[in-house]
Amino acid sequence: MKKHVHRLVRPAFNSLFKAKLNFYRKQPGNGEFWNNKIPDTRHLANEKEEAVALIAIRLLTLLHTMTKELDLTVFLAYGTLLGAVRHAGFIPWDDDIDVFMTKKDFDRFVKYSMNLPKEIALVPMGVDFFKLMDLGSVISNDRKRGVAIDIFLLREKRGGQISFFNVHKLATAKYPISAFYPPIPSEFESREFLIPNQSSLLLSDIYGDFMQLPPEKERVASHIDYNLAKVEPHGTICVDVDNYY
Repeated sequence: MKKHVHRLVRPAFNSLFKAKLNFYRKQPGNGEFWNNKIPDTRHLANEKEEAVALIAIRLLTLLHTMTKELDLTVFLAYGTLLGAVRHAGFIPWDDDIDVFMTKKDFDRFVKYSMNLPKEIALVPMGVDFFKLMDLGSVISNDRKRGVAIDIFLLREKRGGQISFFNVHKLATAKYPISAFYPPIPSEFESREFLIPNQSSLLLSDIYGDFMQLPPEKERVASHIDYNLAKVEPHGTICVDVDNYY
């Protein structure tokens, strides 16, 4: 889908998704069970950068564990995938987490979203792009977004192909399903998550010589101004998702 088409359908898509999500999130759930099973550890951080990283890893662990119990798959994507392959964790100057899910798996996850803790929101950003967001932090330059995982959807096509909108090249990318399945366990920040079967192929297409470090002047965080970032105690809600846009 062309970029301008995404912009045209985004408001209607987001409105419909929010209505569907609100229906499921109002159902009885097990948010406190997951808070106890995978506790928030931001209170252990000595500085904001560490707190943001702890929240992000907790969100990823929560998403990975919940989806695994539902027999769904979450793949590390983009810079997070690169970090896993090249650094076994965050790229040292990176500050966010990206994942892939197939649309089929994501749609099923939404149906169980009542089990997400109330301090975590699933926010539509556009067609095939969502955020799993912590509501107790504010880190974006527009002062509207908490620490979040970016979820990008994969579309399964006929003929054994998978496609997705490559946000780096602003074009649709297509791969054989064997490029993703079966997924491979990979270390990320001393934990184990899943990466596509042919991660080197994807990373080469996205970044070129991905094992080569960029020039030192380009090794800077691009999403967060830590001087303005705010991290509140777990359980606090300081992000108004309904007025995000």
